[in-house]
Amino acid sequence: MRVMLDTNILVSLIFFPSAVTRDFARRVGFGNRIVLCDYVVEELRLVVERKWAIGNGCSFSPFVFSD
Repeated sequence: MRVMLDTNILVSLIFFPSAVTRDFARRVGFGNRIVLCDYVVEELRLVVERKWAIGNGCSFSPFVFSD
């Protein structure tokens, strides 16, 4: 099954790890294909830059992989 994650889920998984988010990632990731749309990746970039003030020479792009 293909599962699309939204920006809020990605922020929680990446920046606020906990037993709940680890369990969620394990359950969703096992046997499924994770799908990320371009707009979700772009929104994640904007949220990270806004909330964590990445603008001091750091870049979000090394963390985004594409085929």
